[in-house]
Amino acid sequence: MSSSLAASLQRTRINPSPAAGFISRIIVGVVTIAAAILVRIPLEPILQGRNTFILLEPAIAIAAWYGGRVSGTTATVGGIFASTIFYVQRPGPFAAPSQNDSLSLALFAINGFVLTFLSAGLKSAYQHATGARLRAEESAARSARLQSISLALNRPMSTALLAQTAIEQSVELLGASGGLMAVGRVDDARLRILSTYGYIGGIEGMRDVTNSPASPLGEVVRSREPIVLRGRMERIARYPSFAASFKSEADSIVIPLLYQGTATGALYLNFSGPSGYGPEDRDFLRSIGAQCGSALERAILIERTNVMAAEEQARAAELSTVLDAIGDGVLVGDSMGEVILTNAAAERLLGRTPRTLADLPPRADDAPGHAGAANRYLVRSPLHNRGWLEVVRFPVTATAASSDVVLIRDVTRLVEADLQRDAFLGVLSHELRTPVTSILVAVDLLRRGNGTAGGRRMELLADIDAESARLRNIVEDLLVLTRSERGALDVAGEPVLVHRLVGEVVDRARNESPDSSILFHAEQDLPPVEAEPTYVEQIARNLVSNALKYGVACGKPIEVSIRTRGDWVETLVLDRGVGFAPGEADRLFTLFYRNPKVVRSAPGAGIGLYVCRLLAEAMGGLAWARPREGGGAEFGFSLPVIGDVESRPGVVASGRFRSA
Repeated sequence: MSSSLAASLQRTRINPSPAAGFISRIIVGVVTIAAAILVRIPLEPILQGRNTFILLEPAIAIAAWYGGRVSGTTATVGGIFASTIFYVQRPGPFAAPSQNDSLSLALFAINGFVLTFLSAGLKSAYQHATGARLRAEESAARSARLQSISLALNRPMSTALLAQTAIEQSVELLGASGGLMAVGRVDDARLRILSTYGYIGGIEGMRDVTNSPASPLGEVVRSREPIVLRGRMERIARYPSFAASFKSEADSIVIPLLYQGTATGALYLNFSGPSGYGPEDRDFLRSIGAQCGSALERAILIERTNVMAAEEQARAAELSTVLDAIGDGVLVGDSMGEVILTNAAAERLLGRTPRTLADLPPRADDAPGHAGAANRYLVRSPLHNRGWLEVVRFPVTATAASSDVVLIRDVTRLVEADLQRDAFLGVLSHELRTPVTSILVAVDLLRRGNGTAGGRRMELLADIDAESARLRNIVEDLLVLTRSERGALDVAGEPVLVHRLVGEVVDRARNESPDSSILFHAEQDLPPVEAEPTYVEQIARNLVSNALKYGVACGKPIEVSIRTRGDWVETLVLDRGVGFAPGEADRLFTLFYRNPKVVRSAPGAGIGLYVCRLLAEAMGGLAWARPREGGGAEFGFSLPVIGDVESRPGVVASGRFRSA
């Protein structure tokens, strides 16, 4: 409330003692009549004894207005005596007034008493009306200030800021000079100080105060009723053990902080003088405590909720980070099958985020070699026709609401490896059995000596030689595979003239395949490369053999050429065979892969081209395949010339090569 309104209300509460009030009212009546007589003296020449009571009657009304009936009565009696002495004509000092004067004095007395009661009644009515107006204004002001406090405390803010705001609002509302707010329950030994504002007391540097019943704060926490303390002496008398803390001579008020009828702390307010509040203001003070206590509990609850939410968010972020770091897809479904948690890997593997677990791809009944179980099975990848995904479901029933955790793993390579391994074992057994059988048959015929004279004998020996070479090539390719898997494909480099080694390979191929035409061309003055001669021969042999298997068509020759391209020596093997699709080039160098066009018409294990790329890259070179215009294929490999080899990837400076 405003300071003027507070002062007015304070004045209405000043009640002097009865004796002092009675004497003061008599004095008011005497002074008022005396003033009227003094005013009449200078007017006497004009009045000339007439209208004796013209100024006395208003004086009586004024006396009754300001002093009540006692003052009015005193003024009336004083006016009668003054008129008898100064204005009534008598034959002698002790003679009785005339009949007319007596009648005038009687009428004056009646008028005086009537005026006294009328004026005093009007004053009483006015005072009652004024008091009611002031009380209404006080109630309206308090309601407005309580609403203002409620609005100020209902804004989102921290507990410390809310405590400071509550003190400042309470100080302004009650006209205090400062205060402190402490929180705690009845069972707490000490109350924690949240905030102070202009507080006068010995709490500097203190974080808490005692919650003893013998302290002002402890008393209101237990009684849940506000206390108005009149001055320092009353505080000392009421709480002697805290006398040293009471430094101000002015009043103080202690208000409990209330939340749902329970005290959660206390608000201690200092004043610079009389507070102007008493027991009749208890409800108003309790309302302030309830406003502050409720707002404080809300702020504490919000802070706790925010802390819990932040911790939950941190845990969720950690879980999300862990899930995103996992290469396998993770889905979590609730009891209704709705997906409530997923990671990036799941979306990457599935191409989308399923809404429910029922939206996952169905179990693949044609999964090769994987019958699966109820909670572990294979599905086809929705993104790749040849892709496979493994789905593993883990039911979670630790809580009342069950859920499922689903792991999704890309097993395409594993499935393909199983398929390729099975195919390889079948092909390899055939590839090994065929030359061995041919050798055994030829040896058996030679041993028997039947029909093996002359040219027939030489044919059998040639067959043995060819099949032995074929068997050797397979064994050498398997040896490279074994070394590569162990990471031991180190190559001892030496200067090598590629065209000489490749020329020898071409010559042997011509002898072994006399019905095929192989053209060979090499540029003049080709520089040497640093390589392993055995591996260069193995690459060339595999590429030429591959061309003889798949590239002979319509009697067109196979071309083998060697040339330089910058710091590289390139070897090309060109044919006009069935060729392959442009997008199939890289797959041709995949282990166990064979061109679908010729897989049934030509023998092979699907490891030759894979070995070519391994050996070329191990020596710091490259291997490739390209479809040719007009049909057929180009296979080639390149090796760096001496002097440039150390700048190539995968090359060791000592002259030894390592597997890429």
